[in-house]
Amino acid sequence: RKKKAKSPQEIGDVTRKLMKDPRLTQCAMLGAGVKLSVDKEDLKKAARDGDIEKPSPMKADDLVAASKITTAIEAKQKGNEAFEKKNYARALAYWVRALKLNRIQKNDDEIASICYSNISIVLLRLDYSVRAEQSATHALAYLARLEKEPFDWTYQFNENDELITFSQRRNKQFDLLACRKKNFFRRACARERLRK
Repeated sequence: RKKKAKSPQEIGDVTRKLMKDPRLTQCAMLGAGVKLSVDKEDLKKAARDGDIEKPSPMKADDLVAASKITTAIEAKQKGNEAFEKKNYARALAYWVRALKLNRIQKNDDEIASICYSNISIVLLRLDYSVRAEQSATHALAYLARLEKEPFDWTYQFNENDELITFSQRRNKQFDLLACRKKNFFRRACARERLRK
């Protein structure tokens, strides 16, 4: 719920905050009868200074392509393929789709931690430091949940009650410690960029 400004001081604070956005400044000036032009460089500077939020790196065609995927694992794999081709916007769209499908289908902490980790590295490369830090933090939270989770063993028996196969739930290639180190590093990189 948004709080309404009541005192002149609060109204002044809201106005100063809004006037940092070049688009709103342009509208206000037009309302006062003054023509002011705002170009892409003004918007880039405002985004760099943190006065306005950067536009999403994902484009409509990336989101449409990702929306056609029906399983979290498939979306994660498609994101990995797009990342290898350096199509970062499409990779983000697929990984975001994987997270959404994962929440709906089975809520697997391993898939969530991997997707958030992948998203953080792409956001760092695209210079979205705040979002990269948030994604790395989400990945670390899922990794912490995975560390507390015991291994689930699955056994399969034949009709004579003889053990045929057994497996454990977690992928042996998934190294929790290495993944945690990567995400701590990514979060630190994002915070360092924010300080500059």
